[in-house]
Amino acid sequence: MIRKGQLITPPLSSGILDSITRRTILELVPEVLEMPVIERDIDRTELYLADELFFLGTGWEILPIVEVDGLGAVHC
Repeated sequence: MIRKGQLITPPLSSGILDSITRRTILELVPEVLEMPVIERDIDRTELYLADELFFLGTGWEILPIVEVDGLGAVHC
């Protein structure tokens, strides 16, 4: 998720997969967008407050999340 100018992602220890796409994003975001990357657990309620949300996957690449729990308040 993007929130307050930071890319925040769960750590691999939370059960997400370590994909090539994820590693590429974690490497490029600080260099290209000059945005810090924070790896930490994300609480469900934080998703409602995110500036942007997206899925990453080698097969999907990057897909925006436009709705959380039926609420379309996420800015994409």
